[in-house]
Amino acid sequence: MKKFIAVSLVVTMLGSLACACSKDTETPDVPATSAPVATEAPVATEAPSKDVELTEEDKSDYQLDGTVLVAYLGKAKDVTIPNNITSIADRAFQGCTKLEVVKIPDTVVSIGNYAFEGCTALTTINVPKFVETIGERAFANCTALTSAELPPKASVMGEGVFYGCDKLDKVKLSTSLVLLPDNTFYGCEALKSISLSASVTEIGVSAFEGCKELETLTVAKGTTTIHENAFKDCEKLKDINLPTTVNQIAKGA
Repeated sequence: MKKFIAVSLVVTMLGSLACACSKDTETPDVPATSAPVATEAPVATEAPSKDVELTEEDKSDYQLDGTVLVAYLGKAKDVTIPNNITSIADRAFQGCTKLEVVKIPDTVVSIGNYAFEGCTALTTINVPKFVETIGERAFANCTALTSAELPPKASVMGEGVFYGCDKLDKVKLSTSLVLLPDNTFYGCEALKSISLSASVTEIGVSAFEGCKELETLTVAKGTTTIHENAFKDCEKLKDINLPTTVNQIAKGA
């Protein structure tokens, strides 16, 4: 009987040891983790551009491409360009010989080549404050134009912007203009005086050629180059102050 009890105890102990070993070698449960959820990056959205609103009457006068004024088709003497126009295209008003006054909205940032060329009745032009670029011969041959003012932001001009404006006697240039292009004031016979800002480094070919009434020209410190024929046929030019920064004056300047 004692032998039977001893055997039973041994079997019981071996069973307990086996169970303990089994628990030690089991792989511990790892909590399940979900894959990170991909989040979409926010999509940049452009601010909606404002539409150009035209009256029924204006619809027959303007040809538009979005916010670009492609062409003026009317015959009015006094024109107010619609709000939200951002650009006046090349030749948009070219040859509008009845145009005397034009009001350009502050939304305009560029004026194209020949945009107002040949507007022979246009007397004055005030370019709005946000315009940065004025194209080649934009106001050329506006023979009634007497005054013009360009905003500080207008840092780029094409050549001959005021070519042949023979009545122009008052002009204010941009304070950020770097190059005074070729033929800018060619044939502006009524221009008597002008000052160039310190931002101008070059005076282009024939920039003031034929300015017969020009008497005073102020060139600020910063200008380095004066190209050929810059002051050709400026018969009355007696007072020209050149800064010490000028190191190149072309033949015939």
